[in-house]
Amino acid sequence: MRRPTTLSLVLASLALVEPLTAAAQVGPLARRAPATSTAIPPSLAPSVRRVRPDRPDSRQPLREEAAALRGMGPVPGPICEDCVTTINGRTIAKVTFTPSTADIPAFYTITGNGFGDVPGGVFLTGPFKTRPELRVESWNNRQIKVYFPQGLRGEPDLQGVGLTVRLKSGKLISTPMTARFLAAREEQVIDFAGIPQKSVRWQSNTSLTMTIEDGGLRFSGVNVGDSVKTGYTDRIVLNFLASGFAATSFSVGFCRQDTGDGAAYGGAGGRYLYGRYDARWDGDDIVIDRAMWHTHRSRNLLIPEDDAFLSCFRDLRITVEGPAGLKPVR
Repeated sequence: MRRPTTLSLVLASLALVEPLTAAAQVGPLARRAPATSTAIPPSLAPSVRRVRPDRPDSRQPLREEAAALRGMGPVPGPICEDCVTTINGRTIAKVTFTPSTADIPAFYTITGNGFGDVPGGVFLTGPFKTRPELRVESWNNRQIKVYFPQGLRGEPDLQGVGLTVRLKSGKLISTPMTARFLAAREEQVIDFAGIPQKSVRWQSNTSLTMTIEDGGLRFSGVNVGDSVKTGYTDRIVLNFLASGFAATSFSVGFCRQDTGDGAAYGGAGGRYLYGRYDARWDGDDIVIDRAMWHTHRSRNLLIPEDDAFLSCFRDLRITVEGPAGLKPVR
């Protein structure tokens, strides 16, 4: 058997560390086995929080109903028998029913005729899972004042809702089914594991290995060439939220924030940062900028240096607001 020469051994070792070339890669998330977590000191792992600038105001319908109630004039003369004419001074088609919040009560004044002077009951009609009963504050033949209490959960927002007055005699007086129902709101947090795969658009390089860990994505490689020396941008497309839910803020962390000593091709221990760490809203999407962390290291004097690359985001959490008691992801 022929023994390898010293020259052939040197050439073989150089071939092992030859830089690889790779094209940029962009695509949906492909789930892979989690890698072992790498502990990073908190001082080196920055995080950002961004509140959505155009976040919806779920209390606005309550304010509108309160303003309509304040603007009501005196009760008009009867124009019909056993009927509801207005609610908070408006026709039923312009009314939004919604439960009270801790700081804004939900009062509704029902005007009509034929209610009698002995209180009965008032409830909403529509495709509810649990029929909402309104609490009676006062009652006479021409006007009923009711209150929508807190605590109703598990109902979606609805169009095509009506109101029914149940007289003491058992007779029902109902409005057309043209009002709107806005469910009580609550905040929920969606972490990275709760985001559907197809909604994660990641940018990387074919030379890097992608793993899922620490509530985000980690891209790494050793001696993978110059093509990876750049920043990357990922996008979370918020097309997976259930009806009635909207994102209000998010927070995300990164691998590190220090830029090293800039000696990317210096001696052992040289470090460099390419790109930047940041995150922002882009319409309904979350855009995450990932820097590439480069460490130049030598294991010993007889083996060529290694160039290790790492880029990641971690601890992604999205705060959403929507109907209380329902799941935010469809």
